[in-house]
Amino acid sequence: METKASIIFLAAAAMLLSGYATAYTTQIHAPAVLANSGNGVLTIITLNLTPGTGMVNITGPDSVGKDTLNSAQTAAAYASQYLGVNESHYNFLYNIEDSNSSVSGPSGGLALTLLAVSALEHEAIYNHFTVTGTIDSSGNVGAVGGVYDKIGAARSAGMKYALVPTVSPTDPEYLTYYLTQQTFNIPLKMVANLQQALPYTNSTGATVPPEFTANFTQNYFLNGLPSANVSCSGCNASYFGELVNFTLDFTGSSAASLGTNFSSAKSNFMQNIATYRRIASSGYLYEAADLAFLQYENIYAISNAGNLDKASAQRVLDNVSAYCSSLTPPQLTSSNYEYVIGGEVRQAWSKINLAEAQSYLNASNTTDDIVFSLQSLAPSYAWCKSSAEMYRIASQIGGSPVALSQSAKAEALAAINASKGSATAPLYIQSAENLYNESQYGAALYGATYSESLGSPPPQNANASVLTTLIHANAANSTFGVWPSQFADSALFSLNQADAKGGNEIGNITSAYTTSLLALNLAKANGLLVKDFVPVTNAFNSTVSSTSNSTVSSIVNSTAYPSAAVNQAIEDIFQNQSVRIDDIDTQITQIYSLMLMFTAIMGVIAILLLLLLLKGRPKPADSQETGPRRSRGRR
Repeated sequence: METKASIIFLAAAAMLLSGYATAYTTQIHAPAVLANSGNGVLTIITLNLTPGTGMVNITGPDSVGKDTLNSAQTAAAYASQYLGVNESHYNFLYNIEDSNSSVSGPSGGLALTLLAVSALEHEAIYNHFTVTGTIDSSGNVGAVGGVYDKIGAARSAGMKYALVPTVSPTDPEYLTYYLTQQTFNIPLKMVANLQQALPYTNSTGATVPPEFTANFTQNYFLNGLPSANVSCSGCNASYFGELVNFTLDFTGSSAASLGTNFSSAKSNFMQNIATYRRIASSGYLYEAADLAFLQYENIYAISNAGNLDKASAQRVLDNVSAYCSSLTPPQLTSSNYEYVIGGEVRQAWSKINLAEAQSYLNASNTTDDIVFSLQSLAPSYAWCKSSAEMYRIASQIGGSPVALSQSAKAEALAAINASKGSATAPLYIQSAENLYNESQYGAALYGATYSESLGSPPPQNANASVLTTLIHANAANSTFGVWPSQFADSALFSLNQADAKGGNEIGNITSAYTTSLLALNLAKANGLLVKDFVPVTNAFNSTVSSTSNSTVSSIVNSTAYPSAAVNQAIEDIFQNQSVRIDDIDTQITQIYSLMLMFTAIMGVIAILLLLLLLKGRPKPADSQETGPRRSRGRR
């Protein structure tokens, strides 16, 4: 009997040494989103581990998709590899608690892996947390969808925290994480791989993580930042400061109004706004406004945290659409054209973006999708607010009303055709085509310029030194107009940031090159527009018009595009030659006055000549005739 017991003991020991273990059952809470409703549910997944031949199977709901089975197989294989055991010695029998609906997809991969580790080590899993995320053959955790609805279900079931895949603060899903955590008051712990997840799973020593603190902070090298120095003569640049202050104030006030449950993000946003104001104080006005604009996407989505159901989100979208449609540009003049056209372009962008936001909302299946649709809606609202401010500034600037000649139509079409080969966002070329079809040729030219410039890659094999030289050259020749000069300064700002990182930070250098090219091409577009201006109420003198057009055309079409030549030519045309477009009405009034004076003088001369003729005429002889003959008198 003793010998038999010894044999059994030795056999069991041999099995353990060879990689076999006794059977073990473990379970974990895993969230899912129901395919038929989009609602989140919390399920229990159980793993029965038995000695076997390496079989992996998964059962439970009415339907278990192939992706789910693949995830289970990957989970079993990686867990075995991680622990250094032979997978083929076990059978892994997973079961998903029946949720009366299909549960399918790879998002349970991390949960299935944690179960396999738990079973192989015979260590139970902590019962008050949940986990979502895919798993790959190297143990890396991948992104999933439906986090908001999944964590909502976990909170309702009393879970204390959740493990989710790691995402960057620049990833749209990061904002969803933050909204989810703050809305349901449940900490989310981001994990990038199995090793990072394990400390939060053991039933005897699980670490309860704190809420993660949102990090939307943006840091820039501002110490020693030189002042912006791209000049812009005669282009109402002072008004651009009003536009920038409006953008910073608008974004700042939106951030300041966020609720107390979003205090960490609010602090980040306010810190960023302060940074943007410092950038603006150094003269980089467009750069400051653009950074605030980009930050607004997150602020807008958080401010709509109470509208994360489809019906509420639709009302928000409809309100933005109605506001954008209500904006009407003021009369175009030779003084305000950059603000009028700038607003028209942004309205066109907004219209396209609104359609995209609507399509995202229509296709949304989860609350995550609604958060994304609100994020995508934010630029539309911000663009329209900017357009409204540009129109206000344009009305304030005023000037002599002008229209664009037929030449502008051809130039806009040529620019659109030239930009179609550029690899850029469809927003720009689509807006240019829409504006062209609506006979807004100035705005169409601007839109096509954005499309071509932002879609043009740097020259092949150009290193940082070559690009830096090109950036400086482009910036120096981008002084014809407020938009070109501001984009030129923005390019130099990015170049400065690259220098602060050692001078070879190619991301900032490439961005600077693209922005400098946009600045240069917008200066060229402004030259085309100015030569196409004609007064709304009066026609140009043909000689003046011909001289102006030919002079500007020679500059615009020249290969070399020196800023000094542009400024001098425009100054000569509109000032020294006394044909400044803003003064056309005054000049015509003066001409009419001179013509009236000339007519009056000629009338006086005619009367004097007539009197002289009459004085020299011989007197008629006396006559006895009376009556009718005398009564005729002078005719």
